[in-house]
Amino acid sequence: MSGTAVISADRVAAVVLGMEVDRRTADREQAEAAERVAVELGRDDLAARARLVIADALARGGNLAASAAHTW
Repeated sequence: MSGTAVISADRVAAVVLGMEVDRRTADREQAEAAERVAVELGRDDLAARARLVIADALARGGNLAASAAHTW
């Protein structure tokens, strides 16, 4: 993994962790962007965590059906 990929993975982890800790900062679009980067980096763990943040944001917004689709 290159130095750039490590920094990117660290940044993705920080973004996702921040949204997990303080759900008021959970932004679905930002979580979706984090998921895309995690997938590109091959970080399935971060992608899964980002999907959970997306699901939580959708559920809090009242879209339970879409929320359930993001928990796979």
